[in-house]
Amino acid sequence: MTTQMTYVQWHRNLLDWCEPVGDCVEWQGPTLKAKTPLVYVPKGFVLPQWGQYRQSARVVLWALFHGAPPPAGSVLRVSCCNDKCVAIEHMFVMTRAKAPVEQAKRGELSTPKRKAAAIRRARSRETKLSVEKAREIRSSCESSTVLAPRYGVSKATINAVRRGKAWPEAANGASVFNWRPAA
Repeated sequence: MTTQMTYVQWHRNLLDWCEPVGDCVEWQGPTLKAKTPLVYVPKGFVLPQWGQYRQSARVVLWALFHGAPPPAGSVLRVSCCNDKCVAIEHMFVMTRAKAPVEQAKRGELSTPKRKAAAIRRARSRETKLSVEKAREIRSSCESSTVLAPRYGVSKATINAVRRGKAWPEAANGASVFNWRPAA
């Protein structure tokens, strides 16, 4: 015979996963990608409209404390930069549009892993120009207005190739040892 968990048991388990660490209250329960604290919410335990599924522990604790979840179109962030923190005092509501700006201020968007992924994506892209085409552009006497439609690129790209800003490896005498400081 299976017994259903009562609200009191669930709430006690929820609080058991919270451990004070300094000013923070760290989540010791399950997480999503080792960052976002998660909790299983039985149907109707927090809000009547919530179904039975996993939910962000921060959103659940916010809803229990404030009586309502954060407004639609917003996210909960913590001021302490601790991914595991679920302290109500550290939580604040932010619009989804402002979240990336705040993440950039914290340096969360400029990680080495993210930069490496951007470089990988850039290298794997199909380009309209090749080294041979860039050399043809450099040696051509025609204007960028004539060359741009021919190669399917903008006039600015044609001019960048001619100045050596784009496709510098296509320049005559190009070498890994020929470099110039950025202007």
